[in-house]
Amino acid sequence: MTKARALNLNALFLLIIACLDVVRGFMHTFLNGFASEHIAMIDAHPDALFLLGVFGISNFVTAMIYFVIYKKAKQIAPYVLLAIFFGYLLGIIGIRTDGLRMQSAFNGQYMMFVYLAFTLIFPSIFFLSKNQPANQD
Repeated sequence: MTKARALNLNALFLLIIACLDVVRGFMHTFLNGFASEHIAMIDAHPDALFLLGVFGISNFVTAMIYFVIYKKAKQIAPYVLLAIFFGYLLGIIGIRTDGLRMQSAFNGQYMMFVYLAFTLIFPSIFFLSKNQPANQD
């Protein structure tokens, strides 16, 4: 695969994540109680719901940033995807180090495992791809 094609793949995935983050933001803020009970399967404690809502705000923010990158700076998409991966990895390490564990089912974790894996796979494809003209693919 050429660098150009791999870059387009990374940019497209970043666009998909942007759309997903809009949906996640909407679910976390506007459908908070429904999403926690029927999708994530977590206890609907008011403090937990508030924190989910706050997280939804950050989903909207990241979605807007990803849309701008897709439109204006596609060349940094692989680096942004790696930043997402390492940001989540750092957060997971911090949560584990603090000894926190989920008590509820948290069904959203399975989608997030795929999300996280792709934020490593797509940049890896880019960095391992050959720097050659597009017509030799």
